[in-house]
Amino acid sequence: MMPCPMTFRVSPSVPNDAKRGITLLEVIISLGILSVGLASVVALIPAGGSQAKKAVIEDRRGAMAAAAMADVVTRGMLDQNRWIANPTPPTPPFLIDPLGGGFSVPRLTPITIRGITSAPVADEVFRSHDDLVYTLPDDETAPALAMFFPGPAKRMTEGLFSWLATLVPVEPGSPFYRLSVVEFYRRPAQPTLPFAFPLTATKTTADSYLEFSITSPMATDDFKSLFPVGSIVLCRDAATAVCEWRRVIMASPVVSGSAVTAAELTVDRAVPVNTASIYAIEGAVGLAERTVRLEEMSPWSQ
Repeated sequence: MMPCPMTFRVSPSVPNDAKRGITLLEVIISLGILSVGLASVVALIPAGGSQAKKAVIEDRRGAMAAAAMADVVTRGMLDQNRWIANPTPPTPPFLIDPLGGGFSVPRLTPITIRGITSAPVADEVFRSHDDLVYTLPDDETAPALAMFFPGPAKRMTEGLFSWLATLVPVEPGSPFYRLSVVEFYRRPAQPTLPFAFPLTATKTTADSYLEFSITSPMATDDFKSLFPVGSIVLCRDAATAVCEWRRVIMASPVVSGSAVTAAELTVDRAVPVNTASIYAIEGAVGLAERTVRLEEMSPWSQ
């Protein structure tokens, strides 16, 4: 019997130049994906900084509002015998705003408090001094150093936050008043933007929608600066002494060419019926309100 010859299957060898690897096209695609990811991460940095800034503003203006409410009471701003006003006696509603810089509303009587008539005292009372100024030493392990004003030992602050107050009767003839504290961030000392805007039609129903015209067309950037989301506007009744503040939820400008000629606002609460105009102050970022009663002479205060 003849032996059967053994057979072997030999796989053909693969030449070196045919082996798979990373092609140039794959590298380009990978770089494109990486670039998109890095761009997204970089875009989050300014957004995060903006949110952090908003958080700081919300925190500091809330603390300032609580302090301002206490100052109105403890510094005797509710005591009518300490008021300086024209006419005398003044008629409500009342405005306490020594840092006003030209803010004036018809039927809103400005009040000056005795003892807070000088600019330095008014600045001390109506401006927050929590935003302290520091300097960083060359040694990164050393703590930050506080800075002081020249003269008396007083910490240096940026003074970016300030406030004003209004007192409006809860209802005609009522001894109770609504104390409103409006908080500001970077309020200009001399406002250049207009602040009075007539409504297109006097309100006949109580709702939170406002439509008004801008008699002097303003730039889009100026409109955004005056009516950012969260800003505060004052609604004034056409016939009575009703003045109420509202927070802006949405602002929609009507642009003609390159200027804003009208606008529509949505606020957080219904505005008073018969509201004929609104007033906006640049830099207003918050509002705090409570019901108070004006102080009167008594055997203990004489």
